[in-house]
Parts: sequence; C-alpha cells; structure tokens
Amino acid sequence: MRCPFLKDAVVRYCSVSGFKKMIAQVPGHEGEEKCSGASYADCSVARQHGIAIATEPRCPFLQESQAQYCSAAAVTKFIPYSGVSFSRCGGEDHRVCELYVAHQTGEKGRS
Repeated sequence: MRCPFLKDAVVRYCSVSGFKKMIAQVPGHEGEEKCSGASYADCSVARQHGIAIATEPRCPFLQESQAQYCSAAAVTKFIPYSGVSFSRCGGEDHRVCELYVAHQTGEKGRS
C-alpha cells in the first residue's frame, strides 16, 4: 500500500533553463503561461537559445512530465516518476514517515 498523502501531478518545466522548476498543471488553467503560446519568443532564455520569433505554437523547450508529491508536507516538492522508485512513499515504509505518523496521531487525538 502506498502512502495516502502521495499525490500525482502533471508538471511543466523549461528544458534549457538554468534550474528545473516544475510547475503543476491546474485543470482549467492549461496554457496560461508564456511558454504555451507565441509570447514564448519574448522569453530571455528562449532568445539565448536562438529563438528570435515564434515559429511554433508553443515553446520548443517546454517539457511536460508526470510527477508525485506529498500533500502533507508544508512545502510541495515534485518528484519525477523516474525518482519515485527510490521513495519510501510507494510501499509500506511510509508508515515510519514523520509526517504520516504525526497525521495519524493527530487524527486519533481528535476522535
């Protein structure tokens, strides 16, 4: 059994950016970022990589990926599916996680 706090998400990120900031896709708000339209040509990172005018409907450097995150954590950290196999969240080991234990203890205390 996997941890009940482990959630799935679709994230987008720039493949040529200096850092890989994953942005979760929110249903109903797809395509609202600069990268999803012709305005990607105004992006300084795209220009550094040879984009002068928008020749495609969306930025060619925009990547989409499946990820997971812990919904009990105070700060959301997306883990690409390729890294999930190393996580204890996918199996029974989640029962020793501090966040899981704290939530279980807190729920029992309110009953």
